[in-house]
Amino acid sequence: MRLRSRSQAGLSQVQQQYLREGADEDGGYNGTDSLGIEEQIENVEERPQGRRDCWGTRGQRRSARLIDGIGDHTNMTISPALLAQHFEYSLWASLKVLEVAEKLSTDVVEKDRGNSFGGILGTLTHVFQADRIWWKRFTGQPYSGLAIEGEVLDLAALKREWPAVMQGFVDWIRSQEAGDLEQRLEWRNLKGEEKNEVKYKLLLHVVNHGTYHRGQVITMIKQAGGDVVSTDLLFYPGM
Repeated sequence: MRLRSRSQAGLSQVQQQYLREGADEDGGYNGTDSLGIEEQIENVEERPQGRRDCWGTRGQRRSARLIDGIGDHTNMTISPALLAQHFEYSLWASLKVLEVAEKLSTDVVEKDRGNSFGGILGTLTHVFQADRIWWKRFTGQPYSGLAIEGEVLDLAALKREWPAVMQGFVDWIRSQEAGDLEQRLEWRNLKGEEKNEVKYKLLLHVVNHGTYHRGQVITMIKQAGGDVVSTDLLFYPGM
């Protein structure tokens, strides 16, 4: 199979199948080689409902139907305290990955490995910027994109700046009542489109997004000869 761009080599078979159906990761192929990197964090919200039945394996289609079936969030509740712990876990896991990445040379960390966001540093940067932009959305701060003009993010900068973002989430979540998290958040995506979704669902999306990409980073570190680190929730001492 010939992929539309070299960087798509890092996509899963399911993602590649979706691209072959004529759509990019944002739900609408734009006829270019761009993967819509700045919008990838919004895949869950923006994938067209009508495309789900032709997307993925039989089991994945069944899961999609089950997800669609609870779209009204009937009887769905989540404890703010538990959700806050998941953000504490996400920070803990990210810092553990940064710790092992710091043992590698700069060239190894910055090398483009054909992954979704290049390599180790590129993928960690993406996760941090995604966390940050969602934090800005939840707190009503202005933003124009994932990156801030002129910023240079290396491992040291990520290690320095990430805790403030995630602790901001934790403090905000702990200040909420359970019913508050069932309200909807309105925001404008990076395409300028107006969106809205239930708050706790978006918060779980932020945590899950980080978990997904950390797995990629851990694999790249191992392939580069670095230390293996376990970031499974089971081993998080805070829960």
